[in-house]
Amino acid sequence: MNASPFPNSSGLGEFAGPHPILVVASSDGARQRASEVIEAGGYRSVPVGLDQASARIELQPAASGIWLELDGDQGPLVDQLIDQVEAEASSGRWPAIISAPFDLIDPLEARIREPGVQLLIDATPADRAVALATLVSWTNAKNRSVNDHVSRESSDVRLRQLSDEISRIAATLARLST
Repeated sequence: MNASPFPNSSGLGEFAGPHPILVVASSDGARQRASEVIEAGGYRSVPVGLDQASARIELQPAASGIWLELDGDQGPLVDQLIDQVEAEASSGRWPAIISAPFDLIDPLEARIREPGVQLLIDATPADRAVALATLVSWTNAKNRSVNDHVSRESSDVRLRQLSDEISRIAATLARLST
């Protein structure tokens, strides 16, 4: 069953629909946590190793966002990567999610100033699903220039779009809870 609102009938297979979400993780378990939520939401996740992440972000032509999943402090490599992710979000290229354990809250909170970067601390699957919905909504709005035309749309259209997003979040949460 294809849970994605983007049908795969174009002949492009898994490349049809929205751009992928890059998953940069500090371990296989961290990668799996992020990828499960992304794929349950109907989006493609593309795993990228910590050591290759900086170069991949520079080369990536398009993405729906970046998901950085940390198990603990990884040192200067991750510090540089966080700076790069924040700069990408600040430029409007794509939003980001940084998920980390509670012991990293102070150093991460001190570093991250960009509103396009969501910080998740000891996140539950529901927290992750909401963060994914926010990331994708931001990307969709940017790509469709909804922000420029929102005041011209009728309230019925906006309510329908909001209802569709809430339905997708609810479906994702239901899949994650089973």
